[in-house]
Amino acid sequence: MLHLIVSWFLSALALWLVAQIIPGIWVRDFGAALIATIVIAIVNVTIGPVLKFLTLPFTILTLGLFMLVVNALLLKLASLFTPASRCTASGPP
Repeated sequence: MLHLIVSWFLSALALWLVAQIIPGIWVRDFGAALIATIVIAIVNVTIGPVLKFLTLPFTILTLGLFMLVVNALLLKLASLFTPASRCTASGPP
């Protein structure tokens, strides 16, 4: 259980740091990063395998590079479910 909590906090810290560095990703505060990390995990567990299976031919054709597109779509989908964080091209809402 401790490993799960530490992993969750480290993932939230990584998300918060990425939001500080990359201008297209915005996270309000560390609490929002904790919530966004849970949402990203839920989206990856539920929708991720289905989307990865459906795009398997493109992934094989591009030697795995299409997984970048799939992961970007999953991240964008997770940002739609998280009101405290946005993945936008224009900055904070």
